[in-house]
Amino acid sequence: MPPLQAMAYQRDDLPVEERSVQNFWLNSGFVSHHFNRHANYNERNWGMGAEYQFNEIISVAVGTYKNSIHRTTSYGGIVWQPWHWEQFGFGFFAGAADGYPGIHGGKFFPLVLPVITFQTRYVGVNLIWIPSLKDKVDGCVALQLKLPF
Repeated sequence: MPPLQAMAYQRDDLPVEERSVQNFWLNSGFVSHHFNRHANYNERNWGMGAEYQFNEIISVAVGTYKNSIHRTTSYGGIVWQPWHWEQFGFGFFAGAADGYPGIHGGKFFPLVLPVITFQTRYVGVNLIWIPSLKDKVDGCVALQLKLPF
């Protein structure tokens, strides 16, 4: 089997006992690390959210958090993770968020972000990369804890 194909298999290839799909997750806010280290951003983005997994590939996520410029952000969207390796999922979050005055005047705007998930039956984490957008957003990586309920 070619190396890429070995890594990019569907979760259906795993035995049932190795799958870690939980239907409902309670998500924390984020811990973030900004690429612009001189801007003094808030990197403890307290908040909470929920995620519902339809299957190993598709889930829906909603939540709210205190963003990096100390404003409240609400978000919602679909998480699509067609590629898996062990307990890691690789894919994208596609949805909308608000609370950033430099983007659409702080109102809701569309976004697509790459996301990597590590998940067991008892705990999970989402790692999200937010790219820099000139004169609008300083990029960061954000880590989110999630617990099944």
